[in-house]
Amino acid sequence: MDSNHDRVASPAIEQLCEELQRWVGTLGPIVAHMQMSQAAGVSAPDAPPIPEILQSLMSETLAPLADDYGEADVERTTALLNDAGRIIAEEILLVPLDATGPLPRNGRPRRHRARRRR
Repeated sequence: MDSNHDRVASPAIEQLCEELQRWVGTLGPIVAHMQMSQAAGVSAPDAPPIPEILQSLMSETLAPLADDYGEADVERTTALLNDAGRIIAEEILLVPLDATGPLPRNGRPRRHRARRRR
């Protein structure tokens, strides 16, 4: 059976995963701050949507990478990140908390024992 769960990730993929987790940790608070500012009424009423602002800020900030690495490497990295995001979205599923039932105090799921028929 050829399952993604049976595959061992290469060191390069392990590093990619670590970096993706760091990016979530970096971008998450930035987006949360922007959302809180918007909700508090601190941002301009005619401000563009948050994704647009973030795109602009990141594009300006990361622009020098094209000079450092070259357009082709940036395009390949973009393609890789796009594929990684798609695969993560397709393969890692979130189970609704109410579908699992309550966890016991130790945090581990309960084992269901089969009942004996008499």
